[in-house]
Amino acid sequence: MKKRILLFSVFLCGASVMVLEIVGARILAPYVGTTITVWTSIIGVILGAMSLGYVFGGKLADKNPKFEVLSLLIGFSGLSMAVLCLIRNYVFKTLMNMPFSNEVTALVIVIILFAIPSFLLATVSPYAIKLSLTSFENSGKTAGNIYALSTLGSITGTFLAGFFLIPMFGSITILYAVSVVLIILSFTVFFPKKCKKSAAARILILSVALFCTFHNSGNSALFPGVIAEVDTQYNNIKVIENGNVRVMITDKALSSARFLDSDELVLEYTKLYDLAMFFNPHVKRALILGGAGYSYPQHFINKYSDKALDVVEIDPKTTELARKYFHLKDNPRMRIFHQDARIFLNNNEIRYDVIFGDSFASFTPPFQLITKEANERIYESLSDDGVYMVNMIDALEGINSKLFSAYYHTLLQTFPRVLLFIPRREQSLTDIRNIAMVALKNPKVEMISENADTQNMLDKIYNGAPSETIILTDDYAPVEFFKRGIPK
Repeated sequence: MKKRILLFSVFLCGASVMVLEIVGARILAPYVGTTITVWTSIIGVILGAMSLGYVFGGKLADKNPKFEVLSLLIGFSGLSMAVLCLIRNYVFKTLMNMPFSNEVTALVIVIILFAIPSFLLATVSPYAIKLSLTSFENSGKTAGNIYALSTLGSITGTFLAGFFLIPMFGSITILYAVSVVLIILSFTVFFPKKCKKSAAARILILSVALFCTFHNSGNSALFPGVIAEVDTQYNNIKVIENGNVRVMITDKALSSARFLDSDELVLEYTKLYDLAMFFNPHVKRALILGGAGYSYPQHFINKYSDKALDVVEIDPKTTELARKYFHLKDNPRMRIFHQDARIFLNNNEIRYDVIFGDSFASFTPPFQLITKEANERIYESLSDDGVYMVNMIDALEGINSKLFSAYYHTLLQTFPRVLLFIPRREQSLTDIRNIAMVALKNPKVEMISENADTQNMLDKIYNGAPSETIILTDDYAPVEFFKRGIPK
């Protein structure tokens, strides 16, 4: 009985560590994003804490190994995970107001929230090895089996969190549930012979009661006006209402907005997308990479009754939210594909007259969509007079313009002409902002229109010359490491 409980404890604690790591990234996403630097902080801190936990657990086991002590280690790890959930808003509020870079802020948050649970969960394996040893001769086999079981638990936790838990439940709900399971496990380890169904049931009822008491203290407290919040396989998504405007926040970035009483476009950069019909007057079929709240796709379908549109949106839950909160309706002229945009481009055989690019992970485009190889697939997917219009968030000049400069020169590796438009000319050129980039297959375009509204948009052109920089490729595109800021 004791041996089975011991092995189950090792397996479950191994699974809990990986659930904490994957779900932890979702908790951080609305505040520090999901860049490679954030993931580096999460993985590095958790591995470091686990290393210390292995050392501490081994030393503690050598003194006087007891099941009662193992029970306390498991119980405290469960409690620490519950504490993480309870204090996270205070930690976010405090550190987000500090004058630190995003990388430093992410690292400090990860240390405060995830180091202790990871440390305590790691103590279980070496302690279990000591309790399992029956003789010195089989010590190697015992240690190998324990660590193999812990690793198997970690694999299970990884797939469980990524494929099932996150799409089905909120991040905080998942961590509270893991906390409850660990607390129940600690009682089971403490009372292996007395753990009858009635006792387990009482523990479960108590744990669920505690869970129900605290689980409503969600991230929404930091975002006034939240009317919906969903954790999906890809993002943390919030729908926020402010006056007569409803917006969608994906992780920490504004991804869509619409007026409640009007179909007019809210975001200035999306209005510039209509220039595509000036650069190619013969548009019949268009493609947009990134749907989010489907503000521009709906505008396109409503305004241009003779045109068709395909939308590629990786996250089906985003489309569900758009249907519920952003008035998205089915239309025979609009097809929706739930697929990674680069995979769609790689397999695409249709020739589009215009392609719009508006896919982001926080404020940074997915690197695989802004490389030379991606541009070549976009070029091949366009008709002879095709236009590629893509939204970029960066500065036009200065230290914050490195990503913009790199992408501009990367586009010129494939397209003969690239034009730049800025929605708000009153901003400083060194401010982080939306930049509409227009890549043309046919470079012979006059910048004069008889339509006053179109000419007004054409007058928003930026004629500066971005400085030479690296060319982004599938092999080398360090977009997360360019200095970033918050758009103004």
